[in-house]
Amino acid sequence: ADLRGCIAYAKALGKCGLLSSEQAQTLVQTLKDLRDDYGNGRWFPQGTEDVHTAIEQEVTARVGELGERLHTGRSRNDQVATAFRLVVMEAIDGLIEDLRGVQIQLVAHAERELDTLVPSYTHLQRAQPIRLSHWLMAYSWPLQRDVDRLMEVRSRVSTLVLGSGAVSGNPFGIDREFLAQELGFDNISENSLDSVGNRDFAVEFCFAGSMVALHLSRLAEELIVWSSSEFDYIHWRDDLATGSSLMPNKKNPDLAELVRGRSAQAVGDLVSLLVLIKGLPSSYQRDLQEDKPPVWRLAESVRQSLRAMEAGLEGIRFNAERMRAALTDDTLATEMADVLV
Repeated sequence: ADLRGCIAYAKALGKCGLLSSEQAQTLVQTLKDLRDDYGNGRWFPQGTEDVHTAIEQEVTARVGELGERLHTGRSRNDQVATAFRLVVMEAIDGLIEDLRGVQIQLVAHAERELDTLVPSYTHLQRAQPIRLSHWLMAYSWPLQRDVDRLMEVRSRVSTLVLGSGAVSGNPFGIDREFLAQELGFDNISENSLDSVGNRDFAVEFCFAGSMVALHLSRLAEELIVWSSSEFDYIHWRDDLATGSSLMPNKKNPDLAELVRGRSAQAVGDLVSLLVLIKGLPSSYQRDLQEDKPPVWRLAESVRQSLRAMEAGLEGIRFNAERMRAALTDDTLATEMADVLV
């Protein structure tokens, strides 16, 4: 992400006349070569304070003094905020893709089980008869809200802050509209002081991600209950469940339990980010180097949970006979009362 930002900034330096077109092109090509070397494992940032310095030093080593001009008018404050936003946008796209995978499994089961009836439950007590497909879609719609929420967050993440400098803007007439277009941002930040210290987008991402984790946890909880011998509504695929270390009669829903357990980490990451920024004054503070670990952890953990749940749902089988046996006469009490009224 930082290499992407550097390539766009090198072009902008040439566009505003700080570099000649030949110098700008040399920097752009060097950065593209460096990106290829990084992707192929021929170069790795190390031995410097941070990735931004590592890139600048490597470019300088390759093209000499010209490499030192790459940072002209730019601060790590607006540089890191730009790269951070680019990565968060990619993480949002990945989460949405994985959310769709779980939704596809839920809808596919709902279509197959359209004529399967099951008791609904309130307070974990049998309530009224419903279609199993209705229950399945009751877990698809929260995931759709998650998709909508993530897309809304993405629209706010997609704001260019590059050109804000350390705190008071860029003095060289950098074309920020051009930078936004090059990097795929939809908007441009309006206040440089706010831009370099703004982490609202990271908090919103962690909130949206933690909601995904919580929705998965609720689905996992009900699948765990339904797979117990007392219910016996669902059967897990053998390679997605485990036996007991002692009791040979057990088939434990480990996948769902781990998804449920990992939701705690997502909520913790959200809280840690909220606490991190609660007392910060305006502009950039060094505390903000701690804003990334919660975001990285949450994005990876929730994506793993989504993929696990997709695999679990794909292999699940519903016990229609057992569900039908649970539809005792008392589950029609409400309908009988309606008839009497």
